[in-house]
Amino acid sequence: MQNRAEPAVARSDRYVRARVRIIRDHTAVTADPPIHRHFTQGEELTLTQWGTAGQPVSDTWWTTQNTTTAHTVPDDHVTILRIIDETSPAG
Repeated sequence: MQNRAEPAVARSDRYVRARVRIIRDHTAVTADPPIHRHFTQGEELTLTQWGTAGQPVSDTWWTTQNTTTAHTVPDDHVTILRIIDETSPAG
């Protein structure tokens, strides 16, 4: 078994909004109601990562919006073109 570092815990709410390019096709579905959205390789759009204070910091996903109707894309399916704005989880 490998030793894994525990993820950092955010001291404050955080977010990153970035212009990204999809590098691998991905189909996502919202929770409720279930709406499918296909992200196509080469597509460019603005996505967000976010988290709340006291929770582990995760950069493994990107989302279209911060609601239950969001479509989530795994981080390894995008490349960041430009960070638009961000707040640090360090506070």
